[in-house]
Amino acid sequence: MNPKDEDLLVSFLDVEPVMVGGSTLPELIIILKASVLVNAVAGLILALVIPFAKPLVFGFFLVFGTFITVVVVVKWLKGHKRGKPSEYFLQWASRKMAIFNLMKPSFIDRKGHWY
Repeated sequence: MNPKDEDLLVSFLDVEPVMVGGSTLPELIIILKASVLVNAVAGLILALVIPFAKPLVFGFFLVFGTFITVVVVVKWLKGHKRGKPSEYFLQWASRKMAIFNLMKPSFIDRKGHWY
């Protein structure tokens, strides 16, 4: 094995493998958490407004709404990942989720504070 192949191997090991639609597993987990939260709130609001079949409306939003949201966000993310570093959207999402105390980002803030 020549040194050029070793550098190639190291660069492959450094990048997370793509799971679904160009997204990595940590990105999919963040997308899933956010979409379950959003669809649970939307389903609960609609279930309170609609007088009949409240569990059916809530369950529909929780299951199918989450699935549709994940598919749409993964397709959107695939188009926006071009030209960005491999962990760019993961860090962006973890920083946004840290605002609502849903996740702690694993990097240094602009102010120099460790998380």
